[in-house]
This record gives sequence, C-alpha cells and structure tokens, in this order.
Amino acid sequence: MKKPKKWVQYNIDAQKISELSNAAKIPELLARVLVSRGIDNRDSVVDFLNPSIDKLHDPFLMKDMDIAAERILSARQNREKVAIYTDYDADGVVCASVLLEYFGHIGIDAQLYIPDRENEGYGISELGVETIKKWRSSLVVTADCGISALKEIDELVGSGIDVIVSDHHECPETLPNACAIINPCRADSKYPFRELAGAGVVFKLVQALCERTGEKDKFLEYIDLVSIGTICDVVPLTGENRIIAKFGLEELNKTSREGIKALVSNACIKGTRIEAYHIGYMLGPRLNAAGRLGSALKSVKLLVSKNRAEAERIAQELGQENTERQLKEKQIFDEAVINIEKNNLERDRVIIVSGIDWHPGVIGIAASRLTEKYYKPCIVLSEVGSKAKGSCRSIRGFNMYEALGKCSVLLENFGGHEMAAGLSIEKSNINKFRKMINEYADTKDESLFIQTIFTEGELSGEEINLENARLLKALEPYGCGNPVPHFFATDLRIYDIRAVGNGKHLKMKLIKNDKIVDAIGFNMADPSGGNYKNISIDAVYTLEINNWNDKESVQLKISDIKI
Repeated sequence: MKKPKKWVQYNIDAQKISELSNAAKIPELLARVLVSRGIDNRDSVVDFLNPSIDKLHDPFLMKDMDIAAERILSARQNREKVAIYTDYDADGVVCASVLLEYFGHIGIDAQLYIPDRENEGYGISELGVETIKKWRSSLVVTADCGISALKEIDELVGSGIDVIVSDHHECPETLPNACAIINPCRADSKYPFRELAGAGVVFKLVQALCERTGEKDKFLEYIDLVSIGTICDVVPLTGENRIIAKFGLEELNKTSREGIKALVSNACIKGTRIEAYHIGYMLGPRLNAAGRLGSALKSVKLLVSKNRAEAERIAQELGQENTERQLKEKQIFDEAVINIEKNNLERDRVIIVSGIDWHPGVIGIAASRLTEKYYKPCIVLSEVGSKAKGSCRSIRGFNMYEALGKCSVLLENFGGHEMAAGLSIEKSNINKFRKMINEYADTKDESLFIQTIFTEGELSGEEINLENARLLKALEPYGCGNPVPHFFATDLRIYDIRAVGNGKHLKMKLIKNDKIVDAIGFNMADPSGGNYKNISIDAVYTLEINNWNDKESVQLKISDIKI
C-alpha cells in the first residue's frame, strides 16, 4: 500500500505577487508560480521567461579552462594522439559525440574509450589506463568522469600522458594530479553556475576552444546534443541548463542529424513536438540501453552518423535493447520487492536490497522504481562472488553522497550526487553498511520520509481554463529544479468515471463550482472496481492541454486524491 502524501502549499504572498505582476507585466497566475520558485523580481522574471544565448557565462570563468584550451590546441598543433574517456550513460554518450565531432572538425586525431559497465564499472578503470597506453596517446580528455580517479590518473601521468579532467560530479578533498581540472563543483571554483551536466561542462570546453580558434558561435551547433545529456542527467533546469534545454529542444525539433531522426522514428514520436518528457522517457532510455546491456559505443555511433541506413539500423538495435532492458528491470524489481517485504526491509529509512548477479546495467532503474514505490532512499546491490556493486537513488532532502561518505570506512569506493550515486562493497560488509547508513538516516527529521507535494494554491472553477493552461507553457521546459506547477482543488464532485488503458487509469469528469472539467488519473484505477460516481474528492493536479481530433481542451492530470 502506498503511503499517504503530504500536501504543502507554497507560502503565497499576495502583495508580492501583485507587485511582481505589475512590475514584470505578467498575469498574476504566472507571477504566483514564479514567486513560489524564488523568482521574485522583474529582472529574474525576464531572464527566466526569456532565456537567451547571450546569457551563457564566459567559459574562461571556470577554473583551469584556459589551461585546458591551450593544452588541447597544443595537441592539435603538434599532431598528438588524443584519447577521450567518457561515461557509458546518456550524458557520457553525448559528451563523447560532441568531443569526437568537434575534435574532428579542428583536425585532432582522437580515439574514444568508454568502459564496459559490467566488467569495469564507472570511471577510469585499470583496463582503460592500459588501453590508452597501448594507443600511445599523449593527452587524455575525460568527460563526465575522472574527478575521483586519483590512482588511475597518477598512473597515466607517470607514463608521460597529460590528463584534462572535465567532470561535474562532487569533488573529493584531494583532486587528481591532472594538468587541468574543469569542474564547476570545485571548492575553489568561482564559476557562476554549479549545476551543469557532464555534457554542459564539455559544452563550455568547446565554447572556450571556439573562442580561441576564432569560430565564436561554432559551439552552438552542439546544443541539441548537449540538451539531451542535460535533460537525461536530471540536473536542475535553471540558469545555464535552462538556456541549453530551451534552445537545444528548438534545434532538436528541426534537426538534420540522421541519428536523432532515426531515434525519434524508433520511439514512434515522429511528427510530435519533442519536449523534455520525450527525451527523459523515450529517447534517453534508448541511448542508455547500449551502455546498460552492451557497449555504449553503439549510441555514440548513432549520434555522429551521417548515413541514414546506418542510423536506422542502430536505432532499431537500441530499441530492441531497450525492450530487453525493460524485461530485466521488471524481473529485478519484482525480486527486490519480494525480498524487501519478506525481510521487512521497508521498515528501514534507507532500504538496501541485494541479489546474486543482478544485471549491473539495470539496478539503477530498479532503485529508482523502488524509491518511487516506498518513498525512501534505496540502494540496489548486485552480488558477484565476494563483491557487490550498487546503485543508489534518494529522496528530496536526503543527500545520498553525504550519507555514503559517513559509511566510507565500509565501502571500497563510491561517487555521485545528492540524488543518485554508485558504490562497491565487500559482500561481507552489506549488513554492517545497512546498519551504519540507517543510523545516519535516523538522525534526520521524520518528515523527510513523508512524500510531499508542493502546490501553488487553489484555482477557482473559472481559472481552470485553456487560456491558463497555455499561459503556464511559458515556464517550460520542466524538469528537476523547475517542476510542473501543481494546484489543489477541494470539493470536486465526480460526475462521470471510468477505467481506461487496460483498466489501469481513471478517466473522469469532475464538477467544480457548476463547471464540468475533464481529468485523467494515471495508475489510479481501483482494483476492486469500486463505483465512486457522485463522491466528492480533494485533488492535487496539473493543468494540461488535451489535443483530440485537432481540438484543444483543458484537462486536469491528477497527482493525488483524498476522498
């Protein structure tokens, strides 16, 4: 049974909303949502509602960017062999594609290394180091990894190979011995925006190189790809990320890239306007599928392909691998739920569940689904011999990276973010780890572990209209840090109700102040088939535009109901 959710209304200051509406010349509904997000003065409203390429920061504000740019251009001048080392997820795949394309454009001989998820795991591996040595590369540029690879980078440097680390993950106290480290999360960083994805950091590196080579706007040709990495890596879509996502989506909707067109076709969304949702739930999973079940090089090959037939073939293969991934994920999730409930693990504040030989490429998604089901931080471990590798997902307010740091004495290694992380551990230490991390979690306020829906307040029946649904689209693209606005309604009467979508979803007509409005509740159908017609409910919802037979109407997408 799902735990009840807590509804919390943002602190709505009516006077501040009215003042902002007048100052920025925007409707009060828009002002209300913006104020709730801390965007409460005219200039910040203008910046948010009108993202501009001109508002991208100077890349040389990032520490070591000048050193990185000079070293790369020196490699071009001296015709050195350059190795690119990236992660195997969608963000890493985008990093690889952008660097390969741009380095090829400026005449750099670059080879790409992406580690095998199952055999090498995340980050710079021993095998990767040995391979790069055999390539006789004199420069390695990492992307979306490297900040924690102190030992491996020491080995590369000791072999006479320079290393430039470009990464966005949290930095350890000791930084690697690289000739340049470009990471906005550095403790000594003065860069104005810390939340870039790996692809965003690569974007800034290419921007810097373009400025040095006199092709000032060339870097913008990669914004479509960078938007994919940014959205897929679930970084906050604010600041520079909002600019990247906004303009990247515009370019994706008119793309000439054969790989993107083939991917869109395989996802059966050809002819649909591509939004952040499609990237996060349709295109991204396909790009991720190769790295989860095989080699991520396939996804890179797709993104850089200039051949339509090749792109269509690879996109079809990725679609098949994504289907296979879904089946493996369901199997692990089902086994994990049985394990959790059999052993009462749901009583813990941090759920740790393990299985023998669970596919390491899929456990992260299983962890996400478990976190959604139980609304608790979840760590899914795959046991292989005496070792276990884990994927962690967290909830709002519980910093997973910090929690793992408190347990580092039991871990072989770990890394990641506040909301997602990875680790490796001796199998014999799993129970000690479970105890230690839950002791840490027990120091946190109990309210953290109650799922909270934040709302922008209540709309009257008259305010639930198509005009306001269209108005809110000015806030897109939605994502982490810029969620879809939620509203609540009290005393809605169910006028009509039926199950749709193989009996899983509810399609309703609701009455509010004598006005009938359509509503949809996904995965809300009552398995008992109870009749709720004429019952009154309170609901949290988002305003949507429903397009049916080329006719638009307003629809409530229900997030939670209280009878």
